[in-house]
Amino acid sequence: MRTWLTSLLVFSLCVAFAQAAELRPPAQVTAGTPFPIASNGTGEGTFYLIGPAQISKRKVNLGGEISVQ
Repeated sequence: MRTWLTSLLVFSLCVAFAQAAELRPPAQVTAGTPFPIASNGTGEGTFYLIGPAQISKRKVNLGGEISVQ
């Protein structure tokens, strides 16, 4: 019983610290035009954009807009 409670506590702490930033993409995007994705949170993060023929990775500041071109 004690091991189970300890495991539950550790899991709960991990979930609390691993919360991701919320991204709010636009409802519609026209191909070939840049668009912003709003984010919340604080600090820095890594943004991954994965498409059929390309993968993009870059550092972003949370709480602002991420420009996708």
